[in-house]
Amino acid sequence: MTINDFKTGTQIKIVNVSHIRQGDMLWSDGDIVEIKAVEIGNEEGATRVDVWDKEKFLSEYIYPDEFKGIKLVKG
Repeated sequence: MTINDFKTGTQIKIVNVSHIRQGDMLWSDGDIVEIKAVEIGNEEGATRVDVWDKEKFLSEYIYPDEFKGIKLVKG
């Protein structure tokens, strides 16, 4: 997957939280969560996906090298 595969509001499944730095703070394997925002080369130069927790209270960034821990949920 590349950053262009993700869109705001799309759901993803956490398939291996151990591949996501700080992922175990918000998610568990099998969680289906929503993308809050997609940032491509933001003002800091970062390319990342901002993903909500299950309650949509907190969010955490997932970077391209961590995409192996997630997959898109087909609707």
